[in-house]
Amino acid sequence: MTTDAQSIRDGSVVQIHFKLTTDSGQEIESTEGSEPMLYLHGANNLMPALEAHLTGLTAGKNLDVTLAPEDGFGERSGDGPQAWPRTAFPAEIELVPGMQFTATAENGADEDYWVLGTEDEMVYVDTDHPLAGESLRFVIEVISVRAATEEEVAHGHPHGLDGHAAH
Repeated sequence: MTTDAQSIRDGSVVQIHFKLTTDSGQEIESTEGSEPMLYLHGANNLMPALEAHLTGLTAGKNLDVTLAPEDGFGERSGDGPQAWPRTAFPAEIELVPGMQFTATAENGADEDYWVLGTEDEMVYVDTDHPLAGESLRFVIEVISVRAATEEEVAHGHPHGLDGHAAH
């Protein structure tokens, strides 16, 4: 594990433990009890506003930051939930809340949708991310920081702790 004094900047591979909650305290995701997460700073692996708060930190530092909706998944902006027939989806796919998919809208453009839930033969979907409109609190511990390899920068993601993991 690299724990040098290198600070986080674009082109850094960063290993973090994190906990993500909503303003109300609902836990969304956490690395507690599991391996830390690796990401390539400056490669759109995280929300830009979160990366801005991490920039300049070094291994061993902690961050506790709340992002406003516009800095997270945006404000709610769509038409709200829509009911689609279950037959609009392949029968072999299990539809679970939070699942994301892309479909062609009436105007011919591809649009992202999220499954909200299912009921009988209906599937409820929304064009807004499930966390749109929510403030998001991130509690982060920076575990390690190292320079990315040229290959990692070219691929846009880290290749393991040492930069040489196959994928």
